[in-house]
Amino acid sequence: MNKTKKFLGDALVMTAVSLIMRTVAVSFNSYITAKIGSAGMGLYTLITSVYTFSVTFATSGINLGVTRTVAEALAGKRSVKKEMGRALLYALFFGCVAFFALFFGAFFIGNTLLGDVRTVKSIRVFAISLPFISLSSCFNGYFCAVRRTWKNAASMLFEQGLKIFLSVALLTVLLPAGIEYACLALVLGGAIAESASVLFAWLFYLGDKSRREKTAGDEGSLKKLFSIAFPVALSAYVRSALVTVEHMLIPRGLKKYGMAGDNALAAYGVLQGMALPVVLYPAAFSTAFAGLLVPEMTECYAFANKKRLARLTERAIYSILIFAVCASGIIGAEAYNIADLLYPATDAGRYIRCLAMLIPVMYCDTVCDGILKGTGKQVYSMGVNIFDASLSVLLVALLVPRYGINAYMYIIIGCEVLNTALSLSCVLYTTNAKINPFAAIMPPFCAVFLATRAVREYSLVLTPLSDGAELFLRITASVIIYSVIISLWSLIKKALPKISGYGKIIRISTKRRSTDDPDNCGKAKPCAEHCGGYRQFK
Repeated sequence: MNKTKKFLGDALVMTAVSLIMRTVAVSFNSYITAKIGSAGMGLYTLITSVYTFSVTFATSGINLGVTRTVAEALAGKRSVKKEMGRALLYALFFGCVAFFALFFGAFFIGNTLLGDVRTVKSIRVFAISLPFISLSSCFNGYFCAVRRTWKNAASMLFEQGLKIFLSVALLTVLLPAGIEYACLALVLGGAIAESASVLFAWLFYLGDKSRREKTAGDEGSLKKLFSIAFPVALSAYVRSALVTVEHMLIPRGLKKYGMAGDNALAAYGVLQGMALPVVLYPAAFSTAFAGLLVPEMTECYAFANKKRLARLTERAIYSILIFAVCASGIIGAEAYNIADLLYPATDAGRYIRCLAMLIPVMYCDTVCDGILKGTGKQVYSMGVNIFDASLSVLLVALLVPRYGINAYMYIIIGCEVLNTALSLSCVLYTTNAKINPFAAIMPPFCAVFLATRAVREYSLVLTPLSDGAELFLRITASVIIYSVIISLWSLIKKALPKISGYGKIIRISTKRRSTDDPDNCGKAKPCAEHCGGYRQFK
């Protein structure tokens, strides 16, 4: 019970912090969109696609490697300090290699691969932050393994606050020079904040008691860390490279479709830089949940605790679907209101509504990836992600030049559904968990439909309020009504016999039998009286 409370407490801390950060990030996106326009947002999103691949190489799976090796070291009474020493060397090596590659290859990447020389300066500034990001990922993995999530949260809040402050200040100075320098201001503010957050995390690490615990010995090695992190890294390299190629192909495909250069960037920026951040906004819960599942699953898997492994998996999937269906229904219902508030005079509302139906699939996939990493199936997980990314690149190359930005939106939906189906099947096979799709989807779906419908019918009383206040109250009311309906459903389900997929009703013969009778049901011992009727068991 203490471990469960600790896990839930950590999940709540990380979720709250992630929600705060995402709220600030979406608001900041709205601010910079108003400042630099859709075309500028498209250029900035194009730059960050290269940055994403560079960060993948710089970190090279170190977060998962540290989480698992430190968790195993604590369970086996090995030296945590030595494990972290190896991890920091690993992180620093890959971070420095990524810096040199990106800094000196910036002109080729910007001018030739991205086809826009305005990206070169920003790419070089991005490169400077890569060693710091790698070290920061190492510390994040450590704090997750030792269950000090509040330190991760504090570091993230510090970084986000500093990033926004510096970006706004630099944007005010550099924006008059054009969107090239506006993007440079955003990149520079982020790079300085990420570098500063490493010092913040290092100070927390020095004061942490887990690194000073006395141990019986040290059986770990750099080879062990390498065997966990590098297979994930190799797969991540391929997938990230494919995603980067995909993002490069989209503006080019839109140009072939008939859009002008800035119009193509604007359409790409609306979908990728505006709509997707809104859809991913509630993912704060699923991301925090998935990250905290890794050490829990690692511990269960290491000690072969199969029952707890299956139970945790079932609870995780049911919990995330209850949350995700709620988020999907509310965002879908309020899509145009959200778009009008955050991104006025854009087509973001249509994309938000279409992508909202994908939220349960995306969030379930996030949790499945966390479970697979915790149970040593990270290579399979990355293999599925590579297949997904490869298929997406192929479809983008074939369909976007013919059907435009709508084709890309439907490619996202189709590939994400396939990815989740493959990951979930492996999770169920590995953990032996049992999931009832009807019980997992239908009650939340009915609850969110009733909640959003009720709010829509009785929202006329909110019309005197401002748009932002009205939207906030509508979303809050929908969440409250949804929570009440789900709670009532849970109480009813416990009170009634578990039928129609929730349990089994077994007929027991009135004839007295011996407990040694081989014909007896092996799932439950017969009662002493053999009183006829029905017996229910789980």
